[in-house]
Amino acid sequence: MMQECLEAIVNTCDEGTYEVIVVDSASTDGVRDYLRSRDDIKLIINDSFPGFAGGCNQGAAAAQKNSDVFLLNNDAVVTPHSVFYLRMGLYENEKTGAVGPLSNSAVAFQKYNCGAQSKEEWMEAATRVNLPLENYARKAHWLQGHALLVRRNVWDELGGLDTGYAYGCGEDNDFGLEVNAAGYYTTVCTNAFVFHYGSVSMKNSSAEENRIKNDNMRRLNEKWGINWVRDAFTRFGILQYILCKPDETVKILDVYSGFGNIWNLFLHDNPRAEVYCIEKNQMIVNVAKNYLNISCCNIDEAEPSYQENFFDYVLLAHDTVQYLVNPAQALKRLQPFLKQDGELIVTSPNPMNIRKIMELAKGNFEPQEDDGILHHFTCDDLTYVLKKAGYMPAHWSFRFNGTYERADDLSKKLVDELGKVEGAKSKSDFFVSDYTIKAHK
Repeated sequence: MMQECLEAIVNTCDEGTYEVIVVDSASTDGVRDYLRSRDDIKLIINDSFPGFAGGCNQGAAAAQKNSDVFLLNNDAVVTPHSVFYLRMGLYENEKTGAVGPLSNSAVAFQKYNCGAQSKEEWMEAATRVNLPLENYARKAHWLQGHALLVRRNVWDELGGLDTGYAYGCGEDNDFGLEVNAAGYYTTVCTNAFVFHYGSVSMKNSSAEENRIKNDNMRRLNEKWGINWVRDAFTRFGILQYILCKPDETVKILDVYSGFGNIWNLFLHDNPRAEVYCIEKNQMIVNVAKNYLNISCCNIDEAEPSYQENFFDYVLLAHDTVQYLVNPAQALKRLQPFLKQDGELIVTSPNPMNIRKIMELAKGNFEPQEDDGILHHFTCDDLTYVLKKAGYMPAHWSFRFNGTYERADDLSKKLVDELGKVEGAKSKSDFFVSDYTIKAHK
């Protein structure tokens, strides 16, 4: 795999335009002998493992001081012209600090989907991606570290990756936030594709991998004062409720947007749309203001500052409504800003979901690490709250994570027993994972 990675660099990049530095951190698979046999790389050998971040920092420190830094995992394979287009993206804007490619194995906003299965099919797909493209730069709140190109001055200013993250998880998330907080862009180049085998080094240690991920996410949350799972979640589902064509102007308010990465994707495809976000976490605002129109506001305490009758859509996505101290009052504060024919769209998890009930029966209930306020709304409850706030609920939609017919015997038995309660809902209601309500003034 290491040989494949190195040969791809040699075969796709012009000689003299790069140097390759390989950091071998206590490898035991015999690859060290192969690396010593190559005279076209600079080899750094560690007898102990310095961590992914530590190894990357070592390599960058050994590189020529006027060179940009390209972090490339040994399970990643650059494709023809991919590095060229990444370089183009890095210098497309003087504020761009780091760029990343599309990949077959990557986080959702960097993942390229084309139906390819084999590596050969993916390499052929790369020929359709790595092409000149007018609107190729798409901002993001972070970039996956398997193939990450960083401007040297930005790397030096930030001091490289944070070595407090163990093994290889969390440091790329952290670095992306650091780049944006410093006022630089992290950008996905949608005309560059790098093949990625993905998590090869940890495939045989899932329990250990989970422990490391949990520890690193805890560190990330504490360092930035966030909840990464909730605040960085790319809320693709909410886009299905927004009616917008690329040449149309719609005005959208996302309440408690988190880092709002979904809007980077949306605005890339709908450049005439106007998206406004509010967050009560100032740390998130400090990062996201670099790529979003976002302001800090706690709608439980104050009204946001917008024109009346301004928004076509006001969104409370994912589980936002659960964390409002006084949901009806907070929703009422938003009403003046919604156009007369606009839509309030609220999504909430279903507390009646059978999986949640079964976990609760085991004593396993884990609220998000937040302010301690947590409301549970059935669909009827939330409909009542919306009416109390002065809205007219007009449309209900439901997302399922199973059916009674396909459920295991224990789930069926439990649903059957619950169905005997007077006034109980239908069996299908216990398999709703979340629901969305559209409402008008």
